[in-house]
Amino acid sequence: MYPNTELKLIKRTAKHFVEQNYKNELQFFDTFWEIFLPLINNGLSKFTDSNIITDISFAKANALDLVTPVILATVTETIHKRCNNNFSTQELEKFIGKTAAHFGASVELTASLTRGLTALCTEVFSTKQNADKSVISSVALTQYQIWTNGKCRVADDITNYEKSKKDYICWLDLDKRLSAKSELSPMSAKLLKYLIERIGSPTPAHKVLEEVFGDNRGDNLSETDRNKIEQQLTKINKFCKGKFRKYLYQRWYENGLGLEDSFKDKYLLFSRLG
Repeated sequence: MYPNTELKLIKRTAKHFVEQNYKNELQFFDTFWEIFLPLINNGLSKFTDSNIITDISFAKANALDLVTPVILATVTETIHKRCNNNFSTQELEKFIGKTAAHFGASVELTASLTRGLTALCTEVFSTKQNADKSVISSVALTQYQIWTNGKCRVADDITNYEKSKKDYICWLDLDKRLSAKSELSPMSAKLLKYLIERIGSPTPAHKVLEEVFGDNRGDNLSETDRNKIEQQLTKINKFCKGKFRKYLYQRWYENGLGLEDSFKDKYLLFSRLG
């Protein structure tokens, strides 16, 4: 792909992203484009593996309140790298996040670029042979289903929650790939979500075994059944840095398994919708 084609992609993608997410800055886009076009064009002509526009002053000083220059820098770097690498979606998200942070993006802008720019680039390069003429449609922003504070809700963004991530003893991305060998296995994650959705209300052990583990034994549970649940509770407790068990109702095997209300502000679970 030639630099001229990349320039067209950069301008089209960056302007569309600004228009979709930062409409109040669209009026500045053409001005910034004209100012930095020579530097961007020079960087593209080198075709190196290093950051291609590190000589742009705003990327070093990080002094501007406007987001458009950071968007231009991030889009330029992303388009150039994407043209020369076969990134997976996950790899592309990671690269965009790292690049945005490098150019001084705020936490909010980094999250927005990681989410929106990944989708835009995926669409642009889906028609690689005619990429410079491809039409970029509006990107549907990711929504999140969030479990916290004893409630489940849908949100457009989790940035504000991420700022307080360290305050939660249990922070779990339910879309994260888990395995039986993971610190938190698929079964322990399922049990955790089950208990959180019933926080404040203990559930009989045999019902937990039936609804979470798929074992219908009735009220006649064995020591093996108890150990099966106990193993998953141990994994959850380890995942929560040893702070989970103190929120469980005492003698859960006899009195029912559940989490006390005091755990409501200690967790955040989320998954992506759509």
